[in-house]
Formats: sequence, structure tokens, C-alpha cells
Amino acid sequence: MMNRRAPAVISVFATITFVLVAGFVCALLEGARMQEMRTLLKPRTHLMTQNILSNYQRELYDAFGILGLDEEYTGMPETVGAVSNIYAGEFEKEQEVFRKSRGLSFLNYGGIHVDDESFQVLTDGNGEVFFREAGQYMLGILPQKQTEALLRGLSERKSFQEEHNTEKTVAGAKAAVDAASAMQEGEDSEPLSCGTFEDYEKKKAEVLLPLLQLDKKPSHNKILHQYCPSRRNFIKGSMETTAVGGIEKAAGVAYCLKKFRNYRNAKEEDEGVQYQVEYVLGGQDEDADNLEVVARKILGLREAVQFARFMRDAAKKEEAHAAAVALVGFTLNPALIRAVQLGFLAVWSLEEARKDVGRLLNGEKLSLLTEKEGRFGYEDYLKLLLFMEKPSTLGMRACDVIENVVNEALRVGEFHADYTIVRMSGEVRAATGWFFANLFFLPRFQKDGLDATTVVDASYAG
Repeated sequence: MMNRRAPAVISVFATITFVLVAGFVCALLEGARMQEMRTLLKPRTHLMTQNILSNYQRELYDAFGILGLDEEYTGMPETVGAVSNIYAGEFEKEQEVFRKSRGLSFLNYGGIHVDDESFQVLTDGNGEVFFREAGQYMLGILPQKQTEALLRGLSERKSFQEEHNTEKTVAGAKAAVDAASAMQEGEDSEPLSCGTFEDYEKKKAEVLLPLLQLDKKPSHNKILHQYCPSRRNFIKGSMETTAVGGIEKAAGVAYCLKKFRNYRNAKEEDEGVQYQVEYVLGGQDEDADNLEVVARKILGLREAVQFARFMRDAAKKEEAHAAAVALVGFTLNPALIRAVQLGFLAVWSLEEARKDVGRLLNGEKLSLLTEKEGRFGYEDYLKLLLFMEKPSTLGMRACDVIENVVNEALRVGEFHADYTIVRMSGEVRAATGWFFANLFFLPRFQKDGLDATTVVDASYAG
């Protein structure tokens, strides 16, 4: 008995049905796959970000506690597409894992790119970014109350210095003498002498260090210009910077005293610039020149202290008043007499202040107005001087110091603060191809895929 063949129409119908069912199943699987890949993009980007941040500059962190991406890893100084290139490089490493795990290949992305990217380097904001990073480092060490107390103390002492400015006082005394001289015009008397106040200006202009009896010979080491971002056209990031707040500034000041050497604790065998805090304050090439700048600044601070003390000393005030009356008393103008009296007190404070500077540089601690207010040493005055400077000045010169130390003392040789990325952001866009279209060799759909996006803002501060 012969077998009867099934009608051809049934075979065609079965084929069409199979294709439709298979297409429907594939569409469901493709949709689920796309949704899964969109969901996975955020955690996968987070993981890539953590892997990226693990490539920090080791010597910078070991010496200064600052985290920043190593320039060998980032490809700096190339800035165009810097963030996208960093993520693309990390994506390539991830690709290797997927290639070795064939079962995961259907969850792989076709490519990755970062749009609207921006980044921040240590020197941005003329060094304010570094100073803020340094402050954040110290805030992780100093208790909050201690930092707030430091800020209050520094603010109060800054106000005290501004209130007892001897240079302004002497200038006011000179103006008073000039006014008194003008009142004598047409008379036969000689012009009034301003010798005392002119001598003050000459003494203030004298080089200070040779006049001090120091127990430690100043260093003549120099900072290397090739490792100073402040002395070259440094690279700037594309991210906006925020101003350094009061607490951050106080913490940044504490950082400088903790991480940088100064005249008192530097050793002769130390390489490179020895007086690092003094460089941050002075900005000169040579250690001795920076020490001179700092000594002169401390002279002004101690003048204010001595002037305030004389203002509390009845005998000194009486002596100054008598000298003022002898000079401009004929004017019968109490305001002029008062101005000249204060001028004499300011002039007399200079000699005492000079002695104070020498004692501080030799390691002594001195009181302010009374012993009850405590005694303050050289580093305490450095702290106040740092607080009185702008964060941008401190930050930029601090970057000079760390470049010199990392390259010269730590022998790195190719570290640049302005190539060191500390923060980056952008929109990560992952391209996703049609897996099942490729599987079934449908070339018309192979080029059409979907993009998944997520926003990233990566920094070591979290």
C-alpha cells in the first residue's frame, strides 16, 4: 500500500507558524534583554568607575594623602575626550572578561562613549581645588569641634592684627605732622621734623635675617621651575570650581603644617626645597629668601602685639604723649597730638618686635598680651599667616611643592599636578546591538540597536 504525502500547503503553513512563533519568542527575549541591559548599565558603570579610581597616583597619595588619577593611566595632557577615553579603556578590559565568558556575550555592549563630559584637575581654580582636597583630607582627621575652634581662633587673631596695624598708624602720624607743618606756613619757624617716622620706614625696609641671631643657618636650596605649575601654562579642567569655605580653609591651613616642612623642622640632608611652608607663603625661588619674607610678615604680627601692649602701658603712653606735645603741641589740636602719640608707640614697637622674631625662629614661644592667653611658637605664626592668604595663592604654590617633592625626592620624574584628575562627570552612553537579529543572520537589523544611558559624577570624595 502506497504512503500518501501531506499537502504542500500544510508544510508552508507550519513553516510560517514556526517563524512567527520563533519571531515572537525572539522579540520577547530581545525586549527582556534590552531592558536587562538598561538596568545593568548603572551598576556596571559604577563598577567601571571604581576600577578607574583605583588607578591613583601612588607617590602623591603616600606622601601627601591626596588621591588623583595617574597621568599615565588618563593619557593626559590630551584633554579632548579625556573622560570618554578613560571609560573606553576600562570598557576594553571588561570586554576581555565577556569574551572569555561566552555565556555572557549576549549581555555585552557594542561600545561605550561619554557625552557632555567634564573633569577637574588639582590646579583648577588656580590651586583652590588642591586646597579644598587638602582640607577634605584634614576634615577626615580633625574632629569637627577642633576644626571649628581653629577657625574661630584664626579669625580672631586676624582681626586683632588688622586692628593694630602699625604701618597705618605711623602713616597717620606722618600725615598729622605734615598737617601741623602746614599750619606753620608764613611763620619763621623751621619745618617740623619727621625723622622718627622716616627712620621707621628705613628700618622696616632693611633685610631682616642678618639682624637676627639665629641658631640655625638658613638653607639656600631652590625650588625647581620645571616642576612648578604656577610658572607654566598649566592645563585647565572643564568643570566649574566652588569657593573654599571657612572650615575647609582652616583645615587646609592645618594640612600645610602637617604635610610640609618648615624652617624649624627641616633637616640639612633634606633634598630640594626645605622650607616648604615658607615657599607657600613667600613664593620665592630660594629657601633663605622665603624665610626672609616670612620673618618680615611675622615682624608685622609682633609689632601689632607690642603696639597693643604699649597701649596698655600707662608709662609708655605718657612718654609718647610728651613727645607728641613737644612736636605738634603748638597746634592745640587734640586729634593731631593723639595721632603723633600713637605714631611714637608704633615706632617703638618695631625694636621689640625684631627681638621677638629672632626668638620665635630660634624655637621660643611668646605670649600675646598676657600669659593667660597662652604662648605661641613659630608654627603658630605660620598657621596665622597661611590663614591670612588667599586659598588660590596657597593652593597653587602648594602644587609647586608637591610636584617638586614627588618628582625630585621620590624620583617619579613625570608627575604633573595639572594632569592629575580628581573629579569627572558626563553621560555614559552604551550602544546595544540586536543579538537575535545577528543570531538569525538578519543583516537589515544588525545595524539597528538601542542606546542605554546613565549619568556619572566620579570623585575620590564620593
